[in-house]
Amino acid sequence: MIKPMFFVVSLMLLFSFGEAVAQEKKFNRSSFLRVEAQEVKEDANFGLVFRGAGISYGMRWENKTDKKLLFIEYDLVVKFMFSRGIPGIGFYLKPIEVSQMFGVSLKGKRLYFGPFFKAEYNYFLYPDLQAGFDYWLSHFSIGPNLSYSFGCKNSLITLNAGTTILGLTSRQPFIRNPYYYDLGFKHALKHLHQDIRFGSFNRFNSTRIELLWQPNPEKEFGLGYALNFTGYYRAPVFAQFCHSLKLAF
Repeated sequence: MIKPMFFVVSLMLLFSFGEAVAQEKKFNRSSFLRVEAQEVKEDANFGLVFRGAGISYGMRWENKTDKKLLFIEYDLVVKFMFSRGIPGIGFYLKPIEVSQMFGVSLKGKRLYFGPFFKAEYNYFLYPDLQAGFDYWLSHFSIGPNLSYSFGCKNSLITLNAGTTILGLTSRQPFIRNPYYYDLGFKHALKHLHQDIRFGSFNRFNSTRIELLWQPNPEKEFGLGYALNFTGYYRAPVFAQFCHSLKLAF
């Protein structure tokens, strides 16, 4: 029952967004740049913890009224990490996140709450470890989103938060051939959806919390801070913490 529900909710979100785009002509578009500080632990990588920085670029289309908040977003990140002098390179792609939230009045302010669907790809290279084996985490997930805005003098502060509850995930196999050098872009594309499986909190979770400050609520310019956590709890276990500073424009 749960697995069909995942596809039904995902299709409903995508359909509602497509219908809204066809009916609504006013979507505010904004771009954003982020600088990230992150920590990644791959169980299949001798349990080493890699720390480093990343830079990202993305775009967001948003339609907001008192009754609803609808947005679509994509994001691309390049990461550079080290552990005990060993280099690591990471790539993150979110080709789509779409969310349909509904507004309610809360002490004179507007609180928006509703579901989201997103696809995310994490891919890592550690050329000096395990003969260049690649590491990936791909997932398609749904969950609840929350957005709450309040005024501060003449500016606007917005709290955004979301967490996954159901999804399909793909990971590299726990046991690999130690004599096979499989580093390469074609190999990555071939295996990004390998062994994809359904699960919930028992298998995978992605959670984010963001604060965004807009000095002029009528303009897209804003500064923000976000905390992201990504975890995969089956072998090989994966965990990632990320702090980021955001410039929206």
